[in-house]
Amino acid sequence: MKPGCHPHRRRFARRRWLRARLHRRLFVLFATSIVATVVLVSASFWLLAPRASSFSENVGRVQRYVGGRFAAVWDDEAARSSLAEEAARELEVRIVLEDARGSELSRHGPSCAGRDYLTPVMRGGETLGTVRVCVPPRHGHGAAGILLLLFLTTACLWVFTGLIARRLVRPLDHLVGLARAYGEGDLAKRSNMSTEHDGEFGVLGETLDEMAARVQRQLDEQRELLAVVSHEIRSPLARLRVHLGMLEEQGVAPDAVAKMTREAVEMDQLVGDLLASARLDFSATEPRQLDLVALLEECLGRQGLDKQLLETSVRELELSGDPTLLARAVDNLLENAQVHAGGVQKVVLQCGAETCEVAVHDGGPGLPEEFAKVAFDSFVRGQRGHGSSLGLGLSLVRRVAAAHGGVCWAKARPEGGAEVGFSLSRQGRPEPSEN
Repeated sequence: MKPGCHPHRRRFARRRWLRARLHRRLFVLFATSIVATVVLVSASFWLLAPRASSFSENVGRVQRYVGGRFAAVWDDEAARSSLAEEAARELEVRIVLEDARGSELSRHGPSCAGRDYLTPVMRGGETLGTVRVCVPPRHGHGAAGILLLLFLTTACLWVFTGLIARRLVRPLDHLVGLARAYGEGDLAKRSNMSTEHDGEFGVLGETLDEMAARVQRQLDEQRELLAVVSHEIRSPLARLRVHLGMLEEQGVAPDAVAKMTREAVEMDQLVGDLLASARLDFSATEPRQLDLVALLEECLGRQGLDKQLLETSVRELELSGDPTLLARAVDNLLENAQVHAGGVQKVVLQCGAETCEVAVHDGGPGLPEEFAKVAFDSFVRGQRGHGSSLGLGLSLVRRVAAAHGGVCWAKARPEGGAEVGFSLSRQGRPEPSEN
């Protein structure tokens, strides 16, 4: 592939990466706020929650209080059972009373699968028994339950954050695609957005729709003007060339007639270049199936060159393109070689599965490297023997190649002379890819 002047893939890949970056930035912003909130809440609970030492002290005080209450009634079985029953009912726990040897004396409250807390019952340094209190799991979830709750809450918020970021970016993606379609000349697309349903994005969408409609109307009017101007300018030039021929037949000096004819031909070529450039400006291309080999042979004949100069391995080659613009591009290459580069040595046509390349080899002194870099710029004039005197021909070649999904190049040949050419897609101009 020759160095190009139509880098669609790189540009649109960068645009997609930028849109994805906005999505990621929104997601990271929301996610960071969630994580910061969770950390702040957790730190607050940790700072405000009682320390482990104070919790142990509180448990010790409760055990001493319970042990003292039961020690006062331990010898009275009825009072002891009544106290245990009342405590189990009020605190909704299970209480098991055991004697000093660990034998169960009585059981009070519902069954329990939770944690047991043992409280010794002592009097005067003597152990009378033990009060076993079982707290059901519903009375506390512990650290694992709190961590699980925090994890589930964070995960839920994280998912909703992704959905919110996607919801915010999706209308923007749609508008970016719409603007890209307008940039590629597809002015028939519309956003189908409204201010009632899409808010500020709807306002932007409706504005883009109105802009596309106005541009479409202007292009239609310009195409009509282009057709009129083309006819009005080319017709007088054709009549002028006929009159010059008649003057030559009437004995007017041949040199004067030849000079006037050359001027008329050059004017006609300049008008042709300007009209072709205007067609490209207005995207007024008319692609259709054509035989590229026949088109090149026709261009050689129009320049008074032998068709044998065409070097190709195929006899017919069907592809999609605008025949008028392609013929103008080939004519410009041939005229550039004929007038400014020592003549045309050969025209090389090479085709692959997806692209075709047309190159004109000239017999000039070669191509300076500094000129090769700017040869296809508008209004660039080369030194004597190089480039177009008007500075429009090669620039038009580049635009025609770009309109057909191709690139252009100019380089010196090792054996002498220069090679100037362009490539084009066999399917016409492809849609820009984002890959």
